[in-house]
Amino acid sequence: MSETIFVLNKRLEDRYGLGPDSLRSLWKLSWSNTQFEKRYGTYRDYVRGTNILLREVNEVREVRKYPYIENRWLLERLVPVPDINQDELITKLSYECVWAFKLGQLPTWLTVEFLVDVCHTGMTKHNLPDRGPNSEEAIEERRKRIETIQEELFGDESDIADSIHYGAGIVVPNQFNGTVRDNGK
Repeated sequence: MSETIFVLNKRLEDRYGLGPDSLRSLWKLSWSNTQFEKRYGTYRDYVRGTNILLREVNEVREVRKYPYIENRWLLERLVPVPDINQDELITKLSYECVWAFKLGQLPTWLTVEFLVDVCHTGMTKHNLPDRGPNSEEAIEERRKRIETIQEELFGDESDIADSIHYGAGIVVPNQFNGTVRDNGK
């Protein structure tokens, strides 16, 4: 039975601690469609359902943080907002997406812990945490753990599956003989 997102977020906070503000968890899982941020920018307002421009204004608005990621669980890390973005974002700290889980995939502690550990390893000169003895049994157990993580993170990924997912794939019927009709022209 998988753990709830609430439980996973609690485990993230207990294991990896709070962010620089000591108020929020350094890491969290969130649902992509519910993430918003206040952002300063130039916005155009139109009459609903038309392309008739009502106004163009520079102001702070609450906007979707990840409009390009739909219906997915995210692993986010709390980071300082770079100086170059201080005019655009009105906060000093912001959660940023480190990993977007596959459509329909529920995060597990195994994959979340692995992703955070890999991020921490990439940010330091240290190796991944030692996972115990190097007996043949332990090595086999680690191999199975890695296979499970790979399956959860990447599943059925291929160039063909990616092309179809992103709308760039082409389907050729199995009876295709190489000729194309020009619809009577």
